[in-house]
Amino acid sequence: MFVSDSRHGRLRLVGSDHIQLTDDTLWRKLNGEAVLVQLASGTYYGVNEVGAEALTMMVDGVGFSALVAALLDRFEVDEAVLRADLTELLGDMVDRGLVLIRSDPAETEATAG
Repeated sequence: MFVSDSRHGRLRLVGSDHIQLTDDTLWRKLNGEAVLVQLASGTYYGVNEVGAEALTMMVDGVGFSALVAALLDRFEVDEAVLRADLTELLGDMVDRGLVLIRSDPAETEATAG
């Protein structure tokens, strides 16, 4: 299952959700921050140092729990604040076609049956 648009409700992420950049999103780190370009729409998007670190992990895909754990190890931030900020950031990035979020198929099957 892919989350395609968070504008229709607040994005809810669980630890097993898998986050990755879309195929038509390019990004580059610049002076510790990062800029992304969504090729289909021409949308430019900038993120700070924490966002740039998260992008590094999203290139190959990363689970939400692993992303949170890695960022907590790297930055001095409260976990609840980090989760809330990441959820907001990722919701905005989904809306702009920059990232895809899919549920872990094993998790979906386990809760369905």
